[in-house]
Amino acid sequence: MVDVIKAVVLSGLFAILTSCGPYSSEARRMDAAFEQARLVYGEGENDTLLFIPELDKASAYYASKKQYDKAALSALYHGYAEMDYDKAEAMEAFSNAERYGLLVNDSLTMARAQYQMGRMLYKDRIEKEASKALPPASD
Repeated sequence: MVDVIKAVVLSGLFAILTSCGPYSSEARRMDAAFEQARLVYGEGENDTLLFIPELDKASAYYASKKQYDKAALSALYHGYAEMDYDKAEAMEAFSNAERYGLLVNDSLTMARAQYQMGRMLYKDRIEKEASKALPPASD
């Protein structure tokens, strides 16, 4: 809970600090987004809704800098953040997390990404089968 509170406070500070000053560089913005996500999602998915600016760009940024360990975790955290809002975006993020995790032999990140992709596909299949089984609504 303390980490979630820290992340929410950091989120507010992030907006102020990234607009000017020493955090205005791209590298510092990506590091700040990564640290916020790590605080919230570090131990797995979290029910807390947190808008983390730049998180969707962080994995690509770290990959371009060949920091694949941070790229993998950034993609994983981005997937967690998108799971309930944009399933296609979440699947792409988890796929990227798996790919970057493979580059640095991070089996835990790869397993977490694979698990979430499987879980989302299973849930989607169950929902489709349930909708087929239900009779059409009568007016």
